Amino acid sequence: MSTIGIYSPNAQGHRFKYVQYLISHIPAEGNEVILLTTSKALQSPNYTVHLTPLAHRFREYILDPSAAEDLAHHARALETDLMVDPDGDASVWNQLWRRGWSGPGALSVLVMRPTGQSRRPAFRFLGTLIKRALIIIANARHNVNVFELKSSLWDSSADYGGVPDPISFAPDQPSLRSILPLEVDSSPIRWVGVVGSLTPRKNIELVLESAGRIQNPRLGIILAGKVDSSIKAAVDAKVVQLRQKGTPVLVLDRLLTDGQLDAVLDLLHCVVLAHSNEGPSGILGKAVEAGTYVVAAGAHSLRLDCQKLEAARWSPLEAEALTRSIEAGLDAEVVRPRKLRTESVFANRLLLGVSQRPHAC
Repeated sequence: MSTIGIYSPNAQGHRFKYVQYLISHIPAEGNEVILLTTSKALQSPNYTVHLTPLAHRFREYILDPSAAEDLAHHARALETDLMVDPDGDASVWNQLWRRGWSGPGALSVLVMRPTGQSRRPAFRFLGTLIKRALIIIANARHNVNVFELKSSLWDSSADYGGVPDPISFAPDQPSLRSILPLEVDSSPIRWVGVVGSLTPRKNIELVLESAGRIQNPRLGIILAGKVDSSIKAAVDAKVVQLRQKGTPVLVLDRLLTDGQLDAVLDLLHCVVLAHSNEGPSGILGKAVEAGTYVVAAGAHSLRLDCQKLEAARWSPLEAEALTRSIEAGLDAEVVRPRKLRTESVFANRLLLGVSQRPHAC
């Protein structure tokens, strides 16, 4: 029997979705899976959506807030053969001051933000160099395995030190229809949307302003996902303005299930990713699998991804440029869907191969 610990005290964003991928790829026979998390995280909507269906596959270990970051201590207490930290930027930093992993077995760490985050190219390049150096040093420590999160479009055969952003796409149309107005599904409107967690980094107000400049009777806008409280008032005001101009705007201000989110992407003619921060976008990968045109702006990482796609356009985070990109997306013809199949590579590498073996790691 092998014991695998998955450390995930933070329920925000897609962290529990990553945990879901890991757990679902661990063979049930011969392995015990322990989720190290907090009482607060267990009460979160993300836990309910992503992990409750897999509750029979793992047991929970509630972290003491005073010692939550001492992974080696928890690994010794649980006698793990493998400890996985799928949000491990802090873990990499901690390993710099140690000779190696002091817990039992091995430590596997995913760095979710391996590049510099500055909008200035020179500072972004410098930040990337510093992070790369830290990753190399940490990876040289005893029984420490560090992986960088890459785009879902990245060639996983090129570098074993990376893992592709895991993408699954399984639209649940009936579930989405249950929360949509009846006329949406049959409407001739070409829907433009922003989906997922609607936070300040996605520049929702800029997207709405840019879309609002378009004079196209086929245009409709969908915001699908929980709107962050810090921008809700401003977003609501923009939505009211657009509706007063006659532009159809649908807001699904809620945490969507995976199937509902995928069904929204299936409904959209183009999805807008106007990101302030660098890093892979899971929504971009889902859009590729859905056959949905991608309008991207801001992040250099998105620009690189758009260069690999035919049905995509990138621009700076500026209203006029983003307006032109959305117009191009509206005029685009049907996009051919493309399967990415990145989940198994993501899980197998972080689990150090345990997902490919029937028994112990």
